[in-house]
Amino acid sequence: MLRLQQGDELIRFLATVMEDVTRLAGEQHDFVGHIGGDDFIVLSETDDPPIKLCKYMIARFDGGVGAYHQGAKASTAVMDRSGKTVEQDGVTLSLSLLCWDGEHKVTPAMISQAAARLKKQAKAVSGSAYVAAGIPESIRERE
Repeated sequence: MLRLQQGDELIRFLATVMEDVTRLAGEQHDFVGHIGGDDFIVLSETDDPPIKLCKYMIARFDGGVGAYHQGAKASTAVMDRSGKTVEQDGVTLSLSLLCWDGEHKVTPAMISQAAARLKKQAKAVSGSAYVAAGIPESIRERE
């Protein structure tokens, strides 16, 4: 099972992956922010973010995450946010890609609600994955 220190190191590794990929494959003014815990946000204007960002982040993460298990007894147990031990197939990366058309008005609450739905879907997928969708019409702010 990952110890707290290993978890912190893993979060720093994830931050580095996200920053590096965004810097290399994104646009000049893209932004990577830390929301808290293992939650991050990337704001990007890149065209084709599933290919340029999501798939690249997953490949970099999956390629390096094994270093955090070297020398440790093989375990599929991780601790969830409530402190419960949960069996899982290793450490994976779940990304939610929320696309905005740039025209309809949205609020931070709308973005948060839509991203939370996508995150839940991404976590339901086995292994590292991303789920993409536009901001649903039903939560767009009325103009």
